[in-house]
Amino acid sequence: MIAELVQYLCDSGVGLLDGAGAARIRVLQSTAGASFGSRAKFFVFCGSEFHPRLVCHVSRSEEEEQALRREWLIRQQIRERLPAALRETVPPLMTLARLGEAPVLIEQGMPGSSMARLVFGHGGVLTVTRVKRAFERAADWLQAFQDATAQGGRSWSRDEEEELLARAFARIARVLPRPTWRHLLHGTREKLVPLRGLEVGRTAQHGDFWPGNVLVHGRMLRVVDWESARFEGVALVDPMLFARAVQGAPLPGVRRLSRRFLDRHLPADAQDAAVLEGIYFLALLVRCELAPAAAIPREAQALVTALSSPQTYGWLYG
Repeated sequence: MIAELVQYLCDSGVGLLDGAGAARIRVLQSTAGASFGSRAKFFVFCGSEFHPRLVCHVSRSEEEEQALRREWLIRQQIRERLPAALRETVPPLMTLARLGEAPVLIEQGMPGSSMARLVFGHGGVLTVTRVKRAFERAADWLQAFQDATAQGGRSWSRDEEEELLARAFARIARVLPRPTWRHLLHGTREKLVPLRGLEVGRTAQHGDFWPGNVLVHGRMLRVVDWESARFEGVALVDPMLFARAVQGAPLPGVRRLSRRFLDRHLPADAQDAAVLEGIYFLALLVRCELAPAAAIPREAQALVTALSSPQTYGWLYG
């Protein structure tokens, strides 16, 4: 696969490689779990450079091929809505082509270090000040992104709830035994009931917004891994996913910081405990609906754990 990809890049002249020959192109396959499922991700470097010039997503299944084409269209829609300053924070799409029989989506690589290295203590000295600044910058980016792609708001309805459950559990049912997923469906539906009638903003949605997908480069943030994006999404989902993801950070006060992050994006009538839990389960369901196929077992298990162990979202209460 790597040899074929290098040959394609050399033959097609896909941008940013400056005419580099095969000898100067380095390709590394992502070690993320999803990259070894129905989609493979490759980082393309030129010479000894530290940051990739290109990122290539290669489909390995019919389902993932459809997802790849859908991602291409959604990301184009989103990019058209962004002002120039925000466009610089999102990887530009280069081409959607074929590598033999497999479709390949190629995007420009982005410089920067993962914010997860900072938040989880892998990027030097971990301090409340540094993490607080990182949270504030991520919150600022998300607010600007949601403002630029805002599509109004409407009340969350039972019909919308049932449609989401149907889409998510069509995938969950593939990876869990029938008794397990049926019990999970019943419990999750109950958790969503308090959301009915809640005024919910509609914006574009990243769908996997967490520090691992935020790159820090100097004073600039860049956001990568858009494969779970949606043009017409729910504004509550991305902030909840970010706040949930940082709970493992080895830092005193992380609950307070994550709640402060979350509160910036929640409507005033979303502070009730049952509503907060509903938003939490809504975000988990969206991950089950939109995550890459190879990630569905992990996302389904997260839903199982949340339903059986309420302490996993105890941080919601401050």
